Amino acid sequence: MRAQSLLHTIEAVVDHIEANIKSPISLESVAAHMHISKFHLHRIMRSATGMPLAEYIRARKLSHSVPMLFQPELRIIDICAEYHFQYEQTYIRAFKKQFGVTPAAFRTQTEGLRIVEKYDVSRLAGVAGGVVFEPSFVVKPAFTVVGLTYLIHAKTNLTNKTATHVGNYYFYQHRPLIPNRNHDTVYIGLTEMVADPEYSEYTPSSEVHSTRGVPDGYSIKQLPANTYIVFKYVGDFHANLITFSHLKQLWEYIDRWLPTSPYYHCAPYFFEHIDLAVAREDYCEVELFIPVNSPRRPDDGGVRRPLFDQRDKVNQR
Repeated sequence: MRAQSLLHTIEAVVDHIEANIKSPISLESVAAHMHISKFHLHRIMRSATGMPLAEYIRARKLSHSVPMLFQPELRIIDICAEYHFQYEQTYIRAFKKQFGVTPAAFRTQTEGLRIVEKYDVSRLAGVAGGVVFEPSFVVKPAFTVVGLTYLIHAKTNLTNKTATHVGNYYFYQHRPLIPNRNHDTVYIGLTEMVADPEYSEYTPSSEVHSTRGVPDGYSIKQLPANTYIVFKYVGDFHANLITFSHLKQLWEYIDRWLPTSPYYHCAPYFFEHIDLAVAREDYCEVELFIPVNSPRRPDDGGVRRPLFDQRDKVNQR
């Protein structure tokens, strides 16, 4: 799928769900309608909406059903049947889980409910070879990575895909040698800025829960507890093919987004998080973790230069 194809697929899925909101609908039926695999559909829609597709469908059905509760002549079992919940109790349990109150209790109260609206596809951005999703925030405790550190020259990396090669070399040749890995299939690509903006230090690595037994020759990097803004990129190729060219537009997007937000890049590093367990020949996910602070920009300190300007001069896989 190209970027516009991915965007079109997400929009078509959302519209299909809305058009069939009162019909039986499932991950399987939507995948069949869209002529794509259940795997792709599940991963793409979860990335977009933040929830599994089945949960999104249920949330939209429940949200759509709320105004019908204002009609006292309608029995709850009638509303349940209208939206094709199998049993009345299934609808009641799902409603209470979603809204914290039963349908009958809602009819007697004056408090409002926070419903799940139709997903707004305009929140997505098409970039080279894929789509970048709305950022999320992650508070991550201090952690340690172990890997191989390289000094990367930006122009050489752009032409020779240096970081891509050293990343794959680490993952397939050296990762199995690192003891105490937290996740066997997760790749951390740590970029650290250095004094010369033409270079950066790039460490293909694995997160570990202990550094005991780490063989000589590997770098051990300890990163502090931080709040990260996380941008997710989904592409239509295998993760081991990701290069600077693929993510250039993503970094340009981030450099447009970040200055208009109340956050600023607060530390001289960032990292890629890639789980190869979900990679396919025609599918990849990359999460970019940028340490941030808020709510005001610092008078001094912090990293205020555009990230893509740094990325253009430093490193990208």
